[in-house]
Amino acid sequence: MVTVREQLPGRLTELSEETTVEHAAEAQIDLASWLNRVRGILDGAELKHFEEVAHHILQKELETTVHHTTNTFAIGIGMADILAHLHVDEDTLSAAMLYRSVREGITSLEEVKSHFGDQVLNLVKGTLAVI
Repeated sequence: MVTVREQLPGRLTELSEETTVEHAAEAQIDLASWLNRVRGILDGAELKHFEEVAHHILQKELETTVHHTTNTFAIGIGMADILAHLHVDEDTLSAAMLYRSVREGITSLEEVKSHFGDQVLNLVKGTLAVI
């Protein structure tokens, strides 16, 4: 069994409407640490595209004015973390990070396509269709 919550830095899973600038800066540091851990799981894969997705979703979570019931960033991190242990490809990791943000209306499908390409878009759309 893969345990995610205990392995992730708390600041990545505790973002909320009350998040401070200092807290957000710390989350960026924790994100970099987590990305390095994922690179290690994936035998040193570069993951530039995935890193862009992670930073995009964190920024959207911090800027959002849309009321949503969950921390879409934390859910994306959790999904991607589990999938990293399964050694999936970078597009799949990216789609996992983006899925909940799209489902909650924080990120649009058009943004996914324009920023991250057709393959990631198709994976996100496929996941939306299943769930």
